[in-house]
Amino acid sequence: MAMLKNTILLLFLLFSGTLSGQIITTFAGIDGHRYGGDGGPATDASFDSPCKVAVDGTGNILVADFWNARVRYIDHITGIITTIAGNGNFVNSGDGGPATDAGISFPTDMATDKWGNLYITCDSITNGGTHYYVMQGSFVRKVNTAGIISIIAGNGSAVSGGDGGPATAAGIGQTYGVATDTAGNIFITGESRIRKINTVGVITTLAGNGTPGYNGDGGPATAALIYGAGDLVPDNKGNLYFTDSWRIRKIDKAGIIHTIAGSDTFGYAGDGGAATAARLGYAYGLAIDKAGDLYFSDIRYPVVRKISHTGIITTIGGNGTAGYSGDGGPPDSAEINSVDGVAVDSSGNIYLADDQNENIRMICPTCTGVSVPVAVRQKPELTIRPLPGYGSFSLLLNSEGTEPAMVVVSNLSGEKILETRCIPGKELQINLPVPPGVYVVTCIEGSDKVSKKIVVK
Repeated sequence: MAMLKNTILLLFLLFSGTLSGQIITTFAGIDGHRYGGDGGPATDASFDSPCKVAVDGTGNILVADFWNARVRYIDHITGIITTIAGNGNFVNSGDGGPATDAGISFPTDMATDKWGNLYITCDSITNGGTHYYVMQGSFVRKVNTAGIISIIAGNGSAVSGGDGGPATAAGIGQTYGVATDTAGNIFITGESRIRKINTVGVITTLAGNGTPGYNGDGGPATAALIYGAGDLVPDNKGNLYFTDSWRIRKIDKAGIIHTIAGSDTFGYAGDGGAATAARLGYAYGLAIDKAGDLYFSDIRYPVVRKISHTGIITTIGGNGTAGYSGDGGPPDSAEINSVDGVAVDSSGNIYLADDQNENIRMICPTCTGVSVPVAVRQKPELTIRPLPGYGSFSLLLNSEGTEPAMVVVSNLSGEKILETRCIPGKELQINLPVPPGVYVVTCIEGSDKVSKKIVVK
């Protein structure tokens, strides 16, 4: 299918006039909910919820393949994909040995440092009995340039603690984002906190106390409350930026916290004006380019937006409708779905990890192309937000059907917990009275069936 799609695009380019400017393409991924394609072109590979994407120091692309329990690597010259960490087992194991032989439980993010070391945040679960699993604390793991994996932060506790001591002895709760600066410091988000691991391995809290909230702007970040930090990124001036639900916030080099995008009301508005006056839905993935412009994904309204270094916000990808279309055409006319991760390379190419479409899209700022229609998927698609969540989820079934579809929620043992119905194209709110763990949501529409795994914290 990927070869056919690329052939069609090539024929259009040869025999049609081209349009200058940004275009969007599918960079990696052909189908989902399985693991495949290593050793071949990334366009023919399969993912299962690719939740984050990163670019290393030489321009290669890294993908956190969440439900495949692996980190994948795409060579920026050849386009060949391989697995560089994880063996598919959802158990954190193998420290001191090759990363490809290690178990990596739920990789949520990854980053590289200037020396080429890779850092991975890994959530953990334990068997809580016959019918459910319990989320435990996270780890930050390092893969050095020789390919050996080790734990550098986290003791497995679900309770955050240990400030001022070794990061390996600290509890770091559930961690969602990781970043590094040029000095070698490591920053992580999770449990409504921003934490720092310095170059000698000591962990401290930069912002938040674990209680969700929003205050403190203009004062020390250590005294501020943050609501729900997702991703984070430093600039080359000592500032640290992070997504905080419907806001983007900044900790400056003096340790003072500021809101740089978003207002007290969530939504989708404000393009062309000051980012501080704009409305955001649920900001999650975050990246920065060499000019200091920020890029973030909004998983409530399926778009990718840019905050210029002058503070102006615009939409650069997605038309606000969840779906999969638009390859070869303008990115702001394309349909994307749930982009959890954003990355940008030194050439200004922007990579989007769309975990609902099971692919990596690329926005090329200087390419030429034509609008090539992408075949509409016949199988229904299921969007669930937020992921992970606290038991309350918004479910949207995207299909051509008009009749109500059956919705079944079960645990990993197959025991049915909830059964209801949804109307295609209309959001359904689901509240699960269940303990933390991993569950499966299945929508059945006629002869079609689509499933998604969810994590309840």
